Amino acid sequence: MSWFTSDGSRAVARGTTTTGTAGTTATVHRASGMTCGHGGTAVTRSVGALDEDVSTDVDVAEGLVTTSAGGQPDGTAIAAAVDDADHELTRRV
Repeated sequence: MSWFTSDGSRAVARGTTTTGTAGTTATVHRASGMTCGHGGTAVTRSVGALDEDVSTDVDVAEGLVTTSAGGQPDGTAIAAAVDDADHELTRRV
């Protein structure tokens, strides 16, 4: 899984929290209950509403939620946002 940061550099999220070249911290969690694009969209919207500096990438097929932020993402707030979208973060990848 990968995404592009605001400066165009590519960051790859696998394993633990990583810091991209633009100072972006990415955290990957496994989420339960996502079986279609609707669930991925709901999670993306809910987490995205937390803070404009947090971006979210959802891989429905793998059940992964990747968040990235300029600082350390607030894991408790992210878990609550995923819960609000009727899904649950089950563990950090």
